[in-house]
Amino acid sequence: MKYAVGDSFLVQCDQACGNKKNVKIFGTNIYSSDSSLCKAAVHSKVVANTPNTKVQVKLVACPPQFESKDTETDPI
Repeated sequence: MKYAVGDSFLVQCDQACGNKKNVKIFGTNIYSSDSSLCKAAVHSKVVANTPNTKVQVKLVACPPQFESKDTETDPI
């Protein structure tokens, strides 16, 4: 399924993915398209790291990101 900028959709997070080391995220508050949606929501403190959490996602256009700085918002 293809989505466009401005589209919004609901994601069901079945597991507490914040605990999974093999689930990757890239970004802080704005995440790359190859990041786990559920883990990014936990990382940005939008939702708790609990099973069966629903996350509302809206796609936004962002300027290109050229620099990446590691942050440790949440030890997930």
